[in-house]
Amino acid sequence: MLFLKILLFAFPVIFFLIFLYLKSKINNAINSNQNKEISKQIIECARCGIFVDQDLLIKKNNTFYCSENCSNP
Repeated sequence: MLFLKILLFAFPVIFFLIFLYLKSKINNAINSNQNKEISKQIIECARCGIFVDQDLLIKKNNTFYCSENCSNP
């Protein structure tokens, strides 16, 4: 009978602790993905001044441009 009382108390507590552990792991994974996306650089076009993601820039003569139109004199 004592074992049953202990089991009835311990099971919800253990279940709750496992739930908290998994929730924190999921939140950490989500936050780390958001931080990676935020860390991309945004750079200003040397000609028109618009800010462009680093992956979309055009580099000519060590200068960054937002498009082919801006990179041509």
